[in-house]
Amino acid sequence: MFDRSTSIDSQPVPGARLEDLDMALVQRHITAARERDRLRGPTDPTRFLQHARAAVELDGRLVPTLAGMLMFTDEPEQWVHAAGVDVAQFQSGVARSTDIRFLEQVRGPLPAVIERTAQLLWDRSDHGYRLDGTQRVEEHAYPQVVLRELTVNALCHRDWTLTGSRVRVSLHPNWIIWTSPGELPPGLRIEELLEIQHARNPFLVQLAFEAGLIEGLGLGLNTVFEALQVNGAGPPEMRSAAQSFTVKVMGRQLGVGRASLITSEERQEAVLSLIRHQGPRSITELETALTLHRRTIQRDLRALIARGSLEVVGATTNRRYRLT
Repeated sequence: MFDRSTSIDSQPVPGARLEDLDMALVQRHITAARERDRLRGPTDPTRFLQHARAAVELDGRLVPTLAGMLMFTDEPEQWVHAAGVDVAQFQSGVARSTDIRFLEQVRGPLPAVIERTAQLLWDRSDHGYRLDGTQRVEEHAYPQVVLRELTVNALCHRDWTLTGSRVRVSLHPNWIIWTSPGELPPGLRIEELLEIQHARNPFLVQLAFEAGLIEGLGLGLNTVFEALQVNGAGPPEMRSAAQSFTVKVMGRQLGVGRASLITSEERQEAVLSLIRHQGPRSITELETALTLHRRTIQRDLRALIARGSLEVVGATTNRRYRLT
């Protein structure tokens, strides 16, 4: 589909026309980039597209490039079949279809895909709190910036010549794995990634920077390492092989509701916090997450339902508790 001899993201997309781009998205991008003082290029939408290599001249007419289609059309997957992210959550440490707990195919323009994917990972990962004296301190299994930066990296630095593969994100009970199509470029080693800046898709990266998706050019992995260290987790595990690049991040083990949750008020607040961040939970899931006796949780659930904080949904075999 694309010529490997030049920057992949600056090449025209077969079959695409300039009219396929949403010029309202282009204008919003220009306006927001100017407000962030990040705009590089003219403010006229058509001229901007040319300057940003989001559109190039082909046979006497302007046509969208890969970067242009990914950023400025509502359904880029119509022309770039590998666009988007597949997010799957598994009940165990094994990625198999019988263990899938949640699955979503995230599609749309690149900025929306990044925002939606990062929010999904945040919503479906563990959150809680611990008591520090009389103060309640929030805890999160993963820093929000890590979820966002690794999603950005997986999309912006993937190999778009591999048209049959999408970016995949797999959530497991204790870790998350990002799998991006394409190995590291020849000559670049994993241990050099924090020192050497290399953009496989430089025009797409620049557009992502202008859109506020990237906080600092070439600083994403540094931010990830630092945020994980602050959160008390180890560094990410990175692997480049078999036409893919994977990043595995271990989640921090939270102290939600452990021995410090003595009073019923503390326990019930922990239940509400867990459901607020993770969505409807079964009593078994609450029992596992809070490490409390089942009868204690049942008593607290009855109290929360009585006061109108929770409601029950589903049949007896699939009963869930959710916020009212």
